[in-house]
Amino acid sequence: MPLPAVLRRALTAVAAITLLTIPSAFAETVTGDADIVAPGIQGTIDLGTALPGQDVELDVAFVLECSGTNHVDARQSVRLSPSARSIPAGGSYGVASLTIPIPAGWPADGEPCPAGIAPGAGSSHIIVTAPPTDGTDYRYTFSWSRSLVPSSATDGVVFEGTPPSVVILLDVSENTPPSLVLPGDMLVEGDTTGGATAAYSISATDTQDATPPIPVCDPGLGSLLPLGTTTVNCSATDGGGLTTTGSFEITVVDTTAPVMPNLADYEVTTSDPAGTTFYLPFYPAFVEAVDPAPTAVCLPADGTAIQVGTTTVTCTASDASGNHSSMSFDVLVTYVPIVPPVEWSAVWGEPVATTTSTFTANTGRNVPVKVEIFADGVEQASGDARLSVTPCGGGTGTIMSLNRGGGVWGGHLATALLGPGCYVATATLDGNVAGSIRLILRGAEPASASGNGKSRTAH
Repeated sequence: MPLPAVLRRALTAVAAITLLTIPSAFAETVTGDADIVAPGIQGTIDLGTALPGQDVELDVAFVLECSGTNHVDARQSVRLSPSARSIPAGGSYGVASLTIPIPAGWPADGEPCPAGIAPGAGSSHIIVTAPPTDGTDYRYTFSWSRSLVPSSATDGVVFEGTPPSVVILLDVSENTPPSLVLPGDMLVEGDTTGGATAAYSISATDTQDATPPIPVCDPGLGSLLPLGTTTVNCSATDGGGLTTTGSFEITVVDTTAPVMPNLADYEVTTSDPAGTTFYLPFYPAFVEAVDPAPTAVCLPADGTAIQVGTTTVTCTASDASGNHSSMSFDVLVTYVPIVPPVEWSAVWGEPVATTTSTFTANTGRNVPVKVEIFADGVEQASGDARLSVTPCGGGTGTIMSLNRGGGVWGGHLATALLGPGCYVATATLDGNVAGSIRLILRGAEPASASGNGKSRTAH
């Protein structure tokens, strides 16, 4: 498993033992600094918590500073060798010797230390093995003897004070599983087709791990949870391989009915006094979050006979969870009877009336016109009556008004304006064609008009 935060700091930061100057006129002095992270000189470092039997490694740094007037010769190096040590029962260690070279410009014996002279430096790698039994403040003590290489007759007066040493403290604790922080069982409303999107908050902690383990759950965040109850299974594994599991339930419900828009009332007409057949102009739309295929039913249904007047139509949308909503609108049916077309007819009087509906006259004669106009067999005595005369083959003709008098519509047609030929004379009332006759105009020689009696034409 990963090392605890305090222990990890001890491995990443370099502990130090410094050969510091203690004011003296005779020699250079060795003093230990076990923790260079903390300010000042630290002879002790606490490595925090380790597992039983775990190896914990750290580097101890040494610094040689110039002091007094008795000095290491420029040709020599300072040799630090492991000497006295104290190890807790069941624990073990590994420690090596080291050599600190003398920096350039180091003073000779009898000379003072130059201002600002750079110190010598070196480091030793230490491994401590935790005891097999849980406990706190297990104590490891290491000391280093000092010597000069190569040695000389004056080496005994170079160092003053006790040899450098450090104390390492270590707690031992068996790895424990991580802790899962899970929500309680939840009841949520469906928010998407088929159910709800999984949303929850989880975390994990671990006593030994500096970085909390990341929990994993199934179904994961963002998954589709169907309607009903789903068990979410979660687990977290620490750096030592221990796993904790847990679960909680999410129950997804659908209590929201489909939303239906309001449809406007509308009107229809019918020529059937009994009513008409109802058809929806379009089926009402609706909005539903969860059910992919809700149903909608309208009553009266399409194809139902409805009476003249107002009929209320109610539409209901239902989803698979039994939720439903309704809306209504009115259909106004108006009876509009079918009016048959009017049958128009005309009865032509003397001298126009002929048995063949053709009247022949000399051009230039003023022909008296008398006509009775009927609508559905009923004589019409008022309105705008006219006589239009047009060439039989088509073209521009003439129109004259007919006046009511003597029980008929009448007038005089001046044929001099027409010229010889074949014409169609048509009687109309208020624009409705009542009947027509064929008019043949001959040359200007005198002749008597033909035809007698009355002739009926219809249109």
